[in-house]
This record gives sequence, C-alpha cells and structure tokens, in this order.
Amino acid sequence: MVGHYMLNTTNYHTNRMFNDEQFKLSKAGVVEVVSKNKTIRPEKDDEIILLGYQNNKHSNVKADNFVLKYKAKVESVSPAEYAKSSDLNQRERDEKEKALKKGESLIFYNHKINLINKGEFEETPYLEDYTYSLLGIENYKDPQRHFANKITALNKNDFETLYKERIYASRTVLGRLIHALPQENRLEFILIAMEKFNTPELKDITCSIGLRFLNNYLNNHILELGKFLIASKAILENDLLDVIDSSSIGFDNDGFRDRTGLTDKLDVFEESLKMSEINSGDTIIQQAELFEEVLAYSEITQSTIKDILENHQRTSSEIRFNKLFENRRWPINIKI
Repeated sequence: MVGHYMLNTTNYHTNRMFNDEQFKLSKAGVVEVVSKNKTIRPEKDDEIILLGYQNNKHSNVKADNFVLKYKAKVESVSPAEYAKSSDLNQRERDEKEKALKKGESLIFYNHKINLINKGEFEETPYLEDYTYSLLGIENYKDPQRHFANKITALNKNDFETLYKERIYASRTVLGRLIHALPQENRLEFILIAMEKFNTPELKDITCSIGLRFLNNYLNNHILELGKFLIASKAILENDLLDVIDSSSIGFDNDGFRDRTGLTDKLDVFEESLKMSEINSGDTIIQQAELFEEVLAYSEITQSTIKDILENHQRTSSEIRFNKLFENRRWPINIKI
C-alpha cells in the first residue's frame, strides 16, 4: 500500500542536503533524515509533499511563511548509515551526551531519501490556506505545528486535499470569520448558536448553515453596533461641538476583555472585521472611524458569503468536504 507523507524541508537535517533550485530543474533530489530508528518510512513509491519556507526565509516561523513546495515520489531510500557527530543537530548531540553520562549508548542513523519531482504547488501553495480543509488540523492559529516533525504521515483524504489543491470554501470562511471576531463576541456567537440549534456540539449542523447563521449574527450584532457608533460620531461632531469635547468621550474598560486587532496578512473576510483593542483610552470617535472601515468591506464580504452559499456548496469539491467533515464540530477555538 502506498504511503502518504509531509516532509518538512525547514528541518535542520532535511534542509541541509535538499537543494530547492536543483530539485526544480533536474526533477530529482535527495533529503536527509537522521533518526534513532534503523528503518524509517517513507519507502519506495510512497508519495510525498515537501513543506518549506516562502522564498527560503528561515527567520519567520509563523504560519503565513510556510508553503507547499513540491509534490514528489520516493525513488529509493539508501541503506541506513551511522550518523557522525557532525551530522547531528544541537538537541541530538545533547541527548547523546546525556546518554553517555548515564553509561548508555545512543545511536543515530542517517537516512537518505531519493525523490522524483512530480510538480509544484501553483494555485494554492500556502499551508495556512488549508487550515480549515484538513482533517488532521486542530490548531487553527498555528497549523504548521502539526507538521513540525521531519516526516509526518498524512491520511489519504488530507493528502488528496493538498495534492489536488482543494479548499473547503464554506468551512474556511466560517472559521476565519469566527476567529476574526473579538473574543467575547466569539463566545457570544457560539452560545447563541448552541441555543438556536439546541446542541452543545454543533456536529450535525453543516458549515454552510453555520456560515448563514454567522452572517446574520455579524449583521445584527456587529455591523448594527458600528452604524450606531457612526451615527453617534455625527451627533458629537455636528450637534454637540460647542457643548462638549468629543475626544473626551470614551469607553470604560470595566467588563471588557481585550479585543485583538487583525493583521493585514489575512483575507478580505478578516479585514471586514478589523477592530482595535477597546480600553479606557478609546473614544467613540476612534471606534466609529474603525467601523467606517469595517462597513466599507461589508458589501464585499456579503457578496463572498452569498457566492459560497449559492454556488460553491453545489460543487463536487464542497460535497466531498461535507462528507469528510460530517461529524466534525465547527472550527472554533475559544480561550477565556
């Protein structure tokens, strides 16, 4: 049976021998894996996805810097050799030294895997884009942590999703919009959803239904508040200008948790919910100006959601994902 694996070329060992440009041009290359095991998987004819850094930058280890580089097949695995001290990274050398102090022998083996290049990822190379489309991912903030090992076995469905560059549209938009919400709004939304659908787990509620429900929540709880703040700003600036200093009217932070703003790295979905932290220094004027930006994006977001609900959910890809994630909860992380 053919095995399926993710090979992390950002690792010290695999990166040491792997030459990105050579692999691209010659359609073949070698990766090195050091292990305590004398035999390893993958084996001949197994299928591999190579994970790497965007533009080979090693300084940024955040999710948005990890990309799917190549699709590959194992041509052969060379016989294991004893790893020299120079082959080991610092952690492995420390581990071996500790074993020696205890009078124990710790052996590391060097494995060289010969790969054939089967193509590059072109349409959707960023690992972060697959966060909500893979069964094996539960860490939505740092999906790359699931592939931190040199070699990670992939289930057949996740491998197919990556290899064919498929995205679960409704679950991706649902997950990104939910995690773009301020923390207390995220909690409020899930509590309202549990009451609405009469279930604490939300396993039986499809992502398309969840996306429609979230869209209503955004309109009724977020955008309406924004419109109220914008109207208040107009009153302060036009009708009360001679009576009170509008810059002195702000929010008391009692009862509020921090509201984390969004970074520009995410898509227009998150951009439509861009908010700064509410604290005692935020004024109605400042918050109204933020919501003016939010509302500017809202029409684009509404159009995107409508397109997914009316068109994407009927595609063969979306139908496949619906079956794969049939008993999965909505993709929500809540930290209080």
